[in-house]
Amino acid sequence: MNKKEKRLRGQLSMIDGFLMILVIFVLMNGLVGTGLFPAERLAGLLPGGATIVNQMLVQQMLQTVVMVGMVLLFLRLRGATLDQIGWRPFKQPGWLILSALLGVVTFFVMLYVSVWMVKLFPQWAQPQTATELIMQAEGMWESTAVIVMVSVLAPVSEELLFRGYIYHSMRQQNSMWFSVAAASLMFGCMHYDLFRLLPLTLVGVCLNLAAIRSDSLWGSIVMHGVWNFLMAAIVLAV
Repeated sequence: MNKKEKRLRGQLSMIDGFLMILVIFVLMNGLVGTGLFPAERLAGLLPGGATIVNQMLVQQMLQTVVMVGMVLLFLRLRGATLDQIGWRPFKQPGWLILSALLGVVTFFVMLYVSVWMVKLFPQWAQPQTATELIMQAEGMWESTAVIVMVSVLAPVSEELLFRGYIYHSMRQQNSMWFSVAAASLMFGCMHYDLFRLLPLTLVGVCLNLAAIRSDSLWGSIVMHGVWNFLMAAIVLAV
């Protein structure tokens, strides 16, 4: 291995992030949207059978596996490590509690913003896919599975991709604020919800700052997980 190859080894690429998002979009729409992915058959193996909720759970599981798999694949191809994208323990234990509190604050702020957005633009307001999934959950299995999906699996996979690989790949060649803004905008766009694009992008900025300040992806993962958990708990309670 020559000097140039050694220097490039371990370097992340911004192109990788765009490629990952493209692949995720194509796979989810190509496999699930066209029926090539046997979501109904796999959902039939879950408790309760092939209900709408179980089918959506299977689809969300596929997305989680694809996201995490793509990140691990590109880290391997680049000769990089999980530590390079922030996958490491908190250096200060207090950040665990602080991240959880930030998740609570984020939930109430987003709830307030959502209420006003619905009042101002009622014709554009449509529930998110995750919200629809939670609203249709019935019984202990579906309720528990939905909460685990939105408060554990989704935060881990999304944070690995956006605050992990994408942010750190951009940060190698750009300023912190540009990298935060770009990664957060991509996070907002990935939800395919024009109505909530701006607030989701702003939440992405807050999640990114939590990861940076805590020097660990767990800062944004815990914050994201608590926010989603409270959302799911409120929807299930209603």
